[in-house]
Amino acid sequence: MTISNSRLKFDMTELANEILDSMDQSLFERDDTTFLDPAMAGGQLLKAVEVRLLEHGHSKENISKRVTGVSENPLHAGFARKTNDLLCQIVTKESIDMEFQPDVVLVNPPFQNPNSKSSSGKLWGKFVENSFERVAEGGTVAVICPNSWTKGEVSPQGNGKLLKLLSDNNTIRVNNGDCGKHFPNFGVTFSYFVAEKKENEGMCTLLQNGLESEFDMSKCRFIPKNLEVIDLVHKFFSHEAFNSTLITNTRNHHIEFSNRGKTEVVTNGKLKMAKRTEYDDDPKVTIPWANTFDKVMYGEFVAGDSNLVFPCEKNQMENLIGVLTSKLYQFCNNQLRMAHHNEAARMFPAVDIDRSWNDEQLYAHFELTEEEIEYVEQSS
Repeated sequence: MTISNSRLKFDMTELANEILDSMDQSLFERDDTTFLDPAMAGGQLLKAVEVRLLEHGHSKENISKRVTGVSENPLHAGFARKTNDLLCQIVTKESIDMEFQPDVVLVNPPFQNPNSKSSSGKLWGKFVENSFERVAEGGTVAVICPNSWTKGEVSPQGNGKLLKLLSDNNTIRVNNGDCGKHFPNFGVTFSYFVAEKKENEGMCTLLQNGLESEFDMSKCRFIPKNLEVIDLVHKFFSHEAFNSTLITNTRNHHIEFSNRGKTEVVTNGKLKMAKRTEYDDDPKVTIPWANTFDKVMYGEFVAGDSNLVFPCEKNQMENLIGVLTSKLYQFCNNQLRMAHHNEAARMFPAVDIDRSWNDEQLYAHFELTEEEIEYVEQSS
């Protein structure tokens, strides 16, 4: 079963109602509020909207004129209408009025482009951006999607950039990971958010790890795995970062390899030698882009296979490794890791590596409180 097809059949009633409960209920009381799902799949979100509108006394004829779903597959549209007894209009993206600006856009978008020949890759981030573009000024956007957007500044070129979009608008509620039970067997951590297209009014309700709390989205650069340490993690990453470079297999494609040579190269998981010793034979510390730091390396070599390289002097190598693998650095990295990637290491704050550091000295340098130190120690 493909993701596109599985989106037809999920029972999302409980999740949909939780999302609708987060919205301004006057949206359902009014008889002229318009709703759009730009990727309706099985129509579960639209069904929840229609049920709520019926509960507020609106007629079926009234509802059918102001609730719209977009479906590109006539079979999927027919399945959705029959299964959920939908009242809404069902259109294609080509036939929808481009001037239409609904009051509410809600969507559980497809995550990957089903066209294997397409270069557009993941689709859901584009749906998030398009939803904010489409909705009326002051309108409401609700999206169910993977939670990689919570990485924020850790992944500014990827979907992490969407965190700023939510910070710039008035985000009302975020469920970060606690809605995953509705999507079994996907291997993805899911989230949803409800936001209004208007100036940020400050505090947002965040549900995570079974806890509900209030936090200021306008000051949020990323959302860590444990909310208790959000201030610690933001404080840690507020310092200027070490100089580092991500080297991937793509970059290594132009290097000539041989079984013998001076410059060691790690590529495709194997140690090889580069014929071009002038390529990069400066001292450095290298950590793997994925999994644990067990394979930290240092020396005069080129790193590949998606590793992060920290240039340094020969006499600084051991000190730098000690810092990068310290309890505090590893703790903060793990708070922002997703899919086993060490992306947060690109933001590791620089310290003087002409000297060695122990854990207590690093705690003092970053001005951790006793409670924060205890949390780090217990998590190590």
